[in-house]
Amino acid sequence: MYARNMLRGRGLVYSSLEGKVEGYSDFLMVFVDAITYGFVRLAHLPLYTVFGVGELISLPCGALIVWLIARFLQRNYSAPAAVAGTVVVVLAGPLAVWSCASLETAPFALGLTVLTLSLLDKRWSAAMVAGLVLLLLRIDGPLYIAAVIAGALVPSSAAERRTILRRVAMPLIATAAVYFSWRIIYFHRLLTTPLEAKVMYKLTGPARAITKNPASNYLLRFISLYGAPFLALAAFGWVVLRRTRRAAGIVITAAILCAYVAVVSDWMFGFRFFVPVIPLIAILTAETVDAVAARGLAAGVLATAACVLWLAHVAAVFARNFEEAEQDQKFVGAPSADPARFFSPWWSAYAALRDRVPPGTVIAYNQAGFVPFMLDADNIDDLGICSRFYAELPTQDVFYTEVGRYSPLTNKDVYSAGLAYLLNRRPTYLIERVDLLKKTNGDVPSELLDGYYRRLWSDGFNAVYIPTERDPGVFRTDPTRFLENVAHVARISRAVENGTEIPPREYAARLPFLHEQSGIVDAQRSYSLDLKFETGPVPVHEIHLERIRSSADATVTLLLWSSSGERLHEERLVLAARRHGGMHVRLAQPVIAAQATLDVANPAGTAFQLRIDDLRIQAQPPALAKYIAAHVPFVR
Repeated sequence: MYARNMLRGRGLVYSSLEGKVEGYSDFLMVFVDAITYGFVRLAHLPLYTVFGVGELISLPCGALIVWLIARFLQRNYSAPAAVAGTVVVVLAGPLAVWSCASLETAPFALGLTVLTLSLLDKRWSAAMVAGLVLLLLRIDGPLYIAAVIAGALVPSSAAERRTILRRVAMPLIATAAVYFSWRIIYFHRLLTTPLEAKVMYKLTGPARAITKNPASNYLLRFISLYGAPFLALAAFGWVVLRRTRRAAGIVITAAILCAYVAVVSDWMFGFRFFVPVIPLIAILTAETVDAVAARGLAAGVLATAACVLWLAHVAAVFARNFEEAEQDQKFVGAPSADPARFFSPWWSAYAALRDRVPPGTVIAYNQAGFVPFMLDADNIDDLGICSRFYAELPTQDVFYTEVGRYSPLTNKDVYSAGLAYLLNRRPTYLIERVDLLKKTNGDVPSELLDGYYRRLWSDGFNAVYIPTERDPGVFRTDPTRFLENVAHVARISRAVENGTEIPPREYAARLPFLHEQSGIVDAQRSYSLDLKFETGPVPVHEIHLERIRSSADATVTLLLWSSSGERLHEERLVLAARRHGGMHVRLAQPVIAAQATLDVANPAGTAFQLRIDDLRIQAQPPALAKYIAAHVPFVR
């Protein structure tokens, strides 16, 4: 997307809707992709060939990593140690997977390998060139470079350290200063949108943010794959048998990178962020086996054999996991030239739309790569990876995930600011993954966004929706339609249930109906929930209660209060026993409220049970109002 727009003279733009947005993390690859795209167009090849060319770049990079590591180990270690270390990279499933992908993972890992080996071999010019490539290849390149240089300083003499700083570090620091200054001037931002959307919430996000992260830590999953005993022996076995400064330096580099990757994490299969670490593990494995071989050749051969057997097992487990995750056979097991299979599961959505979508059509799809590129569409990425609007939206009533800021698509008549933006832009096609729709709605709904969109097509992975005749013009004329749920668990500073204050750490579990879920409450005669907004007094525009059910007759009252405790507004709902009720009220005039109360009373005065689903107090805090005014186009 960026390469094509750059060749069209638009600059570094993902979508013409937002202009210059740094939604990529691999600056240098944008230019490589531009060359690839230009060649494919001039040669009149199928457009999807660009992805094949990307893989043709990655595959030699993976092969070069294996060759470089093998040569380095042969020069510096005994034969058993060289074999053991080489087998680490040869049988590395993550390296194999990402050497067959069109992302920058394999080229970046090659650059880091060249930098590491060049510093160890005292080839300063080669190290500096590799560092320059790393600097421009990934936005976090400086951290990787710093980690490698820190490790390289350990085995170096005082004179060599001065040389490293003068001939490698200083030129790279100067280049980084120029590059990052240009970035800030060009994009007017320090951080990229991928960092803002899927990383920063882990560091600076709200304390009670609702997150959808993997069950276990990224680093722990990688350790589980290779086995903690193997990695521990590889990383530290040499310490017991023979201490070397080179190995100590590699451990420092690997530790820094593993700590960083553990925080950043990644949702894709294959541990792509650990690929640059695998060559380091190979060197450490060689260090340990070499120390064993120094005690006797037979011991070294046995250690190598054990490494080979274990790594073969790890590779087999990784291959099984790959087939399960991708729900497809490996290419070597069932080779095919069919693009529908090669680009599954995204190809089906592209095939369904390619004859319907002229270039420049506005669509919305949070799988921001293949389909929008193939359709040549202006895409709205509502996860925020390639959209500054979503990445920087100052709201917290979302699900924070490792793929971005997620707002579920439903057919409810209440909208977060992100969903209101979709209705403001009114994309011609709204595409969503079927599994996400089913998880949120129970099935694939025939309509979305309270009937503004209807389903056109769906298969097992994607569903495509098109606008109905219902006019969303109010979202293009009224900024106060862009609201945030200030009663969301991430936005309340105090919650008192039946007179007892709830500890903040229990908000999410005890009050699921305050983050778009449903919850069951057992009540004695009555139930009350008092909420204080973290935002302070804010203009409330809407009150929404998706559904509430009581086991007995009940009266539901929702009240808004000022910060001083003055009652400002009241909505009431009468429930018959075991019948569902709900409310959605758009206030004629906004009410400046700082607190809200949900009160449910049973006239009979007996115990009863409530099921509450998705309670929202929809307001527009000042930061959101300012943001919407600056970033959303309105018809005046």
